[in-house]
Amino acid sequence: MNWRNEARAEYYLIGRKPRNQNGFQLLDSISGDADSWTDNNVRPGIMYEYAVVGGLRIDTSILRGIGYIASGIEVPAKHDRGNLLLLIDSTLTCTWSGRPYWLFHTMGMGEPIGKSALLSENNQSYDSAAFSFGVHVALMGDPTLRMRYRDISTPENIAIHQIAARQPYVEIDWEGPEAPDVTGYYVYRQVEGGEEELLTLEPITGGCSKNCVIDNC
Repeated sequence: MNWRNEARAEYYLIGRKPRNQNGFQLLDSISGDADSWTDNNVRPGIMYEYAVVGGLRIDTSILRGIGYIASGIEVPAKHDRGNLLLLIDSTLTCTWSGRPYWLFHTMGMGEPIGKSALLSENNQSYDSAAFSFGVHVALMGDPTLRMRYRDISTPENIAIHQIAARQPYVEIDWEGPEAPDVTGYYVYRQVEGGEEELLTLEPITGGCSKNCVIDNC
């Protein structure tokens, strides 16, 4: 495992547990100037989760600081990309800090991670915990991400035709799959180097001999 060294860390604690099991087992305590660690005691075919926690020693107490969680590293790992997060094949996004505690329970019910961030930052009610009246957390990424997306059938045989007219037009048509969960389609356009632009304010449900849209170029 590799990680970005935390300049203030005086030591790192390495923990490990099999995936889907509770409780990390402390494996090692290494110097604070380390930025990598090798686990030589693993069994092939098992998914492990690793925790790397850096901290400071103040007298006899320990103030723990930077922490990393690596989830879903399957042994044997046949790649070495030099970055801890890149070793994880199931990473969705990244969050910073944990004051107050993060609450991700709603993602199990299909809610986006932004809802989790909102509940975590406003947890002074039924989810109250330490630091409940302060916000020292941040979501690093898209707040609309979800853990699971329902599979939606995609259109097929997409074709684009230029139409001769006073102005240049293009016709886009496709064949929609026979799927009851599809109620319509939105069409976007993107000019090279620009942002996507929504062309259809309402979903297209039919028309022409197929589903189609005509765009003025």
